[in-house]
Amino acid sequence: MWMIINALISTTISTTLLNPFEVLITRYAIFDTTKKKLVLSRMVKKMKIREGYRGFYKGYLTELVHHCAYALFWMPIYQMVR
Repeated sequence: MWMIINALISTTISTTLLNPFEVLITRYAIFDTTKKKLVLSRMVKKMKIREGYRGFYKGYLTELVHHCAYALFWMPIYQMVR
């Protein structure tokens, strides 16, 4: 039981910390760089002004469910095999 709780807690913490970077990477990837040069700091400022801090956590719930399901499946197996 403790393996399941540890897997959920660690997954929640890592997803909370990494989701803003995932959003930035995704937005950077879909940006058309042929027309204009993209500066990451400018993109962060615009995003913060337009959407607030909530904009950095778009898709957070989906990512959390996906990562938790993955962790619940693999973490106990890894702990037993280790």
